[in-house]
Amino acid sequence: MALESKDIRTVALVGHSGSGKTMLAEAMLLAGGVINELGSIERGTTVSDSSPEEKEAGRSVNLGTLYSPWKGRHINILDAPGYADFAGMALSALSATDLALISVNANAGLEVTTRKMWDAAGDAGCPRGFVITRLDGDNAKFDEVLEAIRSTFGSSCAPVTVPKGSVRPSRASWAS
Repeated sequence: MALESKDIRTVALVGHSGSGKTMLAEAMLLAGGVINELGSIERGTTVSDSSPEEKEAGRSVNLGTLYSPWKGRHINILDAPGYADFAGMALSALSATDLALISVNANAGLEVTTRKMWDAAGDAGCPRGFVITRLDGDNAKFDEVLEAIRSTFGSSCAPVTVPKGSVRPSRASWAS
């Protein structure tokens, strides 16, 4: 099947180390039917963290380049390392992407790399959005993290979906 350029999208997953980028990539691959079950960072079975160094360290060291079909489109997924020593790979990904998804850990909230990736994506002229991850953690604070995102990055940051049980702000407060 030949693809036209209008049917190809590239998404960079960027954010602080440990914020859930690799598992988000796994979920995207699962939703697209590329894999049949989620891999595990602890077991070293994720698709994007395939090098021996990444498996041993339990974190991304290289820029993972993945692909998933989605609703007739070809989605390239760039899983960027979040560790500061490898920030250059995240910056490179932003220069070649249609969308930067900035991962924010619901347990930790905004971290240093969150602002850096927001600014870098803006500097690259890349559309950007947030994904609040790790909502299954014992200390997950969706509402607090959403409010921190909105107060730090602007009121135009509005949720597309909210987890069950969260305090759902009115649409009027999203637009303020």
